Amino acid sequence: MGSVDWIIVYNKNNPPPEEEQKKLVDEGLNFLDKALALNKDYEDAMSYKNLLYREKARLSKDEDEKKQLIAQADDWFNKALETRKKLQEQKKSPGGITLDNKK
Repeated sequence: MGSVDWIIVYNKNNPPPEEEQKKLVDEGLNFLDKALALNKDYEDAMSYKNLLYREKARLSKDEDEKKQLIAQADDWFNKALETRKKLQEQKKSPGGITLDNKK
């Protein structure tokens, strides 16, 4: 649902009213928090949190809040990249039971 909320808010051709956008952003962040509570390595959820925080910053009228929200978005972007790298490394490892033949 978080990704769907972002798609609706990001629609530049037919955007919903600003108040609805704010509600959708908050709803999306809430759903993504729930997804990350179930799977802390859910990279897509991290990426969409990044995007939703950027939309929340765009909708904010307060410059200090915008800076804080952009910083949060950057943090989630970096977490998503780190998680992607970690998951790719795990795929490269043999996994399962291995024998130590270095004796």
